[in-house]
Amino acid sequence: MYAARHLRIPNFRYALARQGSQAVRFMATAPRGDYATLTEEDIKHFAGILAPTSILSSLPPFNHPQSELNTYNVDWLGKYHGRSKLVLKPKTTAEVSAVLKHCYNRKLAIVPQGGNTGLVGSGVPANDEVILNLANMANVRSFDPMTGIIVAEAGCILENLSNYLAPHSHIIPLDLGAKGSCQIGGNVSTNAGGLRVLRYGSLHGSVLGLEVVLPNGEILDQLSTMRKDNTGYDLKQLFIGAEGTLGIVTAVSIHCPPAPRAQQNLVLALPSYNQLPEVFKLAKTHLSEVLSAFELFDRESYELVCHHTGRRGLDENEIGDSECFVLIETSGGRAEHDEEKLASLLEILYDASSSSSPLINSGVLSQSADQFFSLWSLREGVPEAAGKTGKVYKYDISVPVREFMNVTNIVRNRLQEKGLYRSGPDSRVSHVMGYGHVGDGNLHINVVADAYTPEIEAALEPFVFELVQSHKGSISAEHGLGLQKTQHLHYSKGQTSIAGTIMPTKQETKPWQSLAAGTFAGAVEAFVTYPTEFVKTRSQFDGNKVHTQPFTSALKVGSSSDMSPLPSKGGTYRDLGNAAKAGVRFVSYDRFKRALADGDGKVSAPRSLVAGLGAGMMEAVFAVTPSETIKFEPLSIPFHPAHPDIPIAEQNSSTIQSSLSPDFAA
Repeated sequence: MYAARHLRIPNFRYALARQGSQAVRFMATAPRGDYATLTEEDIKHFAGILAPTSILSSLPPFNHPQSELNTYNVDWLGKYHGRSKLVLKPKTTAEVSAVLKHCYNRKLAIVPQGGNTGLVGSGVPANDEVILNLANMANVRSFDPMTGIIVAEAGCILENLSNYLAPHSHIIPLDLGAKGSCQIGGNVSTNAGGLRVLRYGSLHGSVLGLEVVLPNGEILDQLSTMRKDNTGYDLKQLFIGAEGTLGIVTAVSIHCPPAPRAQQNLVLALPSYNQLPEVFKLAKTHLSEVLSAFELFDRESYELVCHHTGRRGLDENEIGDSECFVLIETSGGRAEHDEEKLASLLEILYDASSSSSPLINSGVLSQSADQFFSLWSLREGVPEAAGKTGKVYKYDISVPVREFMNVTNIVRNRLQEKGLYRSGPDSRVSHVMGYGHVGDGNLHINVVADAYTPEIEAALEPFVFELVQSHKGSISAEHGLGLQKTQHLHYSKGQTSIAGTIMPTKQETKPWQSLAAGTFAGAVEAFVTYPTEFVKTRSQFDGNKVHTQPFTSALKVGSSSDMSPLPSKGGTYRDLGNAAKAGVRFVSYDRFKRALADGDGKVSAPRSLVAGLGAGMMEAVFAVTPSETIKFEPLSIPFHPAHPDIPIAEQNSSTIQSSLSPDFAA
């Protein structure tokens, strides 16, 4: 469940500046980025880092069949297909660090991969990137039953962590349909939400610390087990939901709540979606602290699950023509107390209904553990039923709860108008379903078709994203961006957010800023170096003798010359000259560096040298030659009458002219 987004750093997802998602979705590839090609020497280098059993490659010296890499190259939905020739499975953070360091230096693109359960192509390569699979990093490093804090490596499967915590009467504050395969590192990297965000909040609140390997191989140890730490920036928040684009999460510290002693649930059939807001409000009011989930699924979702399982979940005579259903769950300390509260809520909902405007058509309260799971299967079974019916276009969005069914119906109408849904026996789309988490405003729309086709996708995208934008929602509530949604990010974030917050770039220095900085630096330099400049110039114009002892001569000239007040000896010329020199130098160097930079904005050492030489030439032509020539005369004339004994070499136009060539060369 790691992401597949283009980065502004050399190794992660360097390839993903794509033209569109259709090329990837239909088993083709996205345009390849400007990164290096894997060689046999690279494979040998990795073999020196990892054990042979941790490397899977179709290249020498391993020569595994390319078919053995298909599991890692293709997402579980079969939408996105990569062409990686190398899968690395490190067992330690140090191994991850060594791998990334080599990839960074070689400019090799790399894709971090968890359980590969993502729904947006987030854990598979777009082209031939190296796959870094975290499955071998599956150790629980520590658990404190008193505080409920667990430290686990990124490759730990979510369900395995739940089983580990069960004997200690704690739970992971996250529950997903893919819990049997997804890994905690990927969960954190996508900020996965799940079924009980209403009760336990998002991972931004539950995660206490992270261990992350940065793109250059450095290890960022923020693996705190403290719940309170106010000593600077909370860096872990940058990596939660960043989809692996800023670094690879290798370990997680999570606060785990105590396991509830009792769980109950209730399924309600609603006449229409119009009753949902009132039912939700009453549930929050009357269930209060024990409310742990409030889930919605529409009639089409319900019918497909019943068809898939071969059994009806509710009494057909009671549900009538209900448009949608809700599942309400409580998690508390006493079963009798929770059951009583749910029964009371059911009674309140019936009492609040009238014959002309009922709030609910019917309701079923679980009476046993088997019935509890059976009722949950009506909601959790929707994605599985959709996947077994056909190819599924999945949209994970955030919109206002009041707009859930409206948005779903608009998508249905759109496909019907295009002749793709319920428009005859040749319709490509069989189902359009809306379901999701009412408690956190997360709607899932599943479009089930007989195949992935450009025609269907063109009808859905960017239409769905524009619809979300019109409600000021998010095009990705919990699945991430991955390959599918990266180019559609602007539907949820403005350009300021994208450029300045999500993908920060170095601000370009304006010429006037370089000039101002250089001028100031030059003025400071002139003031600091004035004594040595004074002595140097006087010595150069001393016609009495050749100075064979420079230090002794400098002391003599300095002691016999008038250097006070400092500004009086050519100060104006000196300051202006130095300021101009440094200003021209700064501006020229910035301009040359920018012209010589590569596609990443980086300048190699040889190119930096060329930029420096170019800046020196510009400084010599436009500043040094005139300012140095003029500066010598005022500094060489003994204005103060106290030192009439210092001889001055005669200067004329030829003397000044003769200084131009050496000044230029300098």
